[in-house]
Amino acid sequence: MPVHHLALAFRDTDGSYSLHAAATLLSVCARATAPLCVHILHDADLPERGRRMLAAVARHTGQEMHFHGLPPLPSALRENMPPAFGPGAFYRYWLPELPALAGVERLLYLDCDICALMDVTDFWQAAAEADAGQPALWAVRDAALQHHPAHARRMGLRPTECANSGVLLLHLPRLRRLLPSWMQAMRQAYLALPERSPYPDQDALNALCRKLPRAWLDERFNYQLHVAGRWEREAGELEGRLLHYCGRKPWCVPSYPAAAPFLAQYEVLARLGREA
Repeated sequence: MPVHHLALAFRDTDGSYSLHAAATLLSVCARATAPLCVHILHDADLPERGRRMLAAVARHTGQEMHFHGLPPLPSALRENMPPAFGPGAFYRYWLPELPALAGVERLLYLDCDICALMDVTDFWQAAAEADAGQPALWAVRDAALQHHPAHARRMGLRPTECANSGVLLLHLPRLRRLLPSWMQAMRQAYLALPERSPYPDQDALNALCRKLPRAWLDERFNYQLHVAGRWEREAGELEGRLLHYCGRKPWCVPSYPAAAPFLAQYEVLARLGREA
């Protein structure tokens, strides 16, 4: 049975984001019907307790996990980051350049505010069915921009052609052929935006993607809960989707019905933490 590769990339200075990443991975691994190899991209600030928690999730679910320390971001990205974002927002764009992934073809990137109520190996089947034109990446259109298109237009983008950057299926060899350095290409795209963006990594990605072959996936592969009152939906209504908690995070107070599937992972993590 083939192994499916996925990655999370984040910065954690106080131990909290490792916990959220672990909750995401628990939900993903619980529904997966094929072996997974998980890649954790991090910088020198990853706390040892966070590393142990993530490793405990891998042991608990029987999945393989590797940690990858990252080089510093280009200075232009570090110095121009909006206050709401840290450098971790751009860490995913190192993926094609990691020597350890030289033999990996398709890799799924996930943000750390995601809960899987579906089998993530469906991504690879969907990609195989949407491979015409040899896309370098597969993504879901950003649902929020369909309701609020003005921001995309200010950035010189077409709202209906903007991807949400929190869930990306990448064809790493094609990306390498098209972009010798994805990170440097992202730096150039970000600095070329017509104004400073509050969503730096996503707007730069969409500016760059105008030049890349890509394919669109169904919305269930990146179901954004901050759109059209989806916060209030019960878990039973959300089955079969990859839930993405853009905006209001599931761990914030007060809670809301759609947060329940994500919060349920913390009960298992509490036990794993005592064992780690």
